[in-house]
Amino acid sequence: MLNKDAEKLKNLNQVTPEFLDYLQKYEQVGSSGNFIMIMKKQGSEMYFVLCNRSAKYITDFFAGQIRVEKGDSSYKISSKKFFKLNTYQVHWSNIAVEHKGHGIGKLMYTMVYQYVTHNLNGALLSDSVLY
Repeated sequence: MLNKDAEKLKNLNQVTPEFLDYLQKYEQVGSSGNFIMIMKKQGSEMYFVLCNRSAKYITDFFAGQIRVEKGDSSYKISSKKFFKLNTYQVHWSNIAVEHKGHGIGKLMYTMVYQYVTHNLNGALLSDSVLY
């Protein structure tokens, strides 16, 4: 009985054509090998998600994510006012444990950087907290 329930759950977790069709509503902003980067805008924030196209299960499909927010130009001193730059600041990023140490973080940041510089004519900034 327990094995049947585990098998049902495993089947529900599979990457299906319907699941991939659902992801088409998000903008694809980059690709490299088995990985694609999709993005969702929500107000002044952008959520970039790196997806592993070769994954068999949904839990393995999402390799990492980065949350970016448009820079605020309302401050007295801002890069927008001084340098005429649209800035986008990374506020959070995360890589799935199984992908750490394989260059996936660099790949994610490179794709986000290319999107911000080429599509938004902006500069990508780090937040104030680094690990």
